[in-house]
Amino acid sequence: MSVELQENIKERVIFPSEYKVIFLNDDYTPVDYVVSVLQEFFQHEYNSAVNIANIIHHQGQSVVGKYTYEIAKTKLTMLDKDARKNNVPLKAIMEKDNV
Repeated sequence: MSVELQENIKERVIFPSEYKVIFLNDDYTPVDYVVSVLQEFFQHEYNSAVNIANIIHHQGQSVVGKYTYEIAKTKLTMLDKDARKNNVPLKAIMEKDNV
């Protein structure tokens, strides 16, 4: 005699929260530098980086990417270190994406 067991397993996948990395405008950081870090650290193509830099300049800020907490924090640390090395005051923040 064989017994068959049927299990009703409901799996729920929970994805990690995402955090927006937001560049803030200032009157001193050269646009060329902003474009270069958008390409280098945030993997934007040149035209996309130029468009984002213009948005930052005209609107005061722009989201440049969404990442898990650890990746967003690492990118901010790399950006801050590079900005200090290049003597520019570029600042970025991160905030939890509520989507």
